Amino acid sequence: DPGVANRLSSLQGSTISDVMFTSGTTGVPKGVITTHSQNLRAYYDWSRFAGFKTAERYAIVNPFFHAFGYKAGWLTSLMHGLTIYPHRFLSAEPLLDHIERERIEVLPGPPALYATMLASPQMGRRDLSSLRLAITGAASIPPVLIRRLFSDFGFERVSTCYGMTECSAVATVSRSD
Repeated sequence: DPGVANRLSSLQGSTISDVMFTSGTTGVPKGVITTHSQNLRAYYDWSRFAGFKTAERYAIVNPFFHAFGYKAGWLTSLMHGLTIYPHRFLSAEPLLDHIERERIEVLPGPPALYATMLASPQMGRRDLSSLRLAITGAASIPPVLIRRLFSDFGFERVSTCYGMTECSAVATVSRSD
């Protein structure tokens, strides 16, 4: 389609990519405008620090309307050639099934995702040996839960992140070193 080709050729780094709204916890939600280059730079660097490897299997459980699912999920996966396994909602048993069946390697989510899975009676009966990288964010994570991510899930790496809509939704990420 020539129309699509023309629109693509007109894109620049400074072209507006999206408008996401803040949560409104301290006032009225505000629209935050970000550009293509701003998002690509932020999530390329974020994914390097988090430790993604090309062609990994990535379960996206976080909502797609939120930067954790949309940018840290879809955008990062597309930039690095990850295989995307989307989930509509958080339910422990279907997610455990999916991890075991599809050999998921990357599992991002808020602490509640991991706590819900740990509370499942099915947790101890599943082969989760494919899991390599946990990415936490969207809420504070207790150190005891981080220890359980290593001991009960067998993750080799846990990356804790903090973000705000106002900064492309990524501000800090812990490094393994």
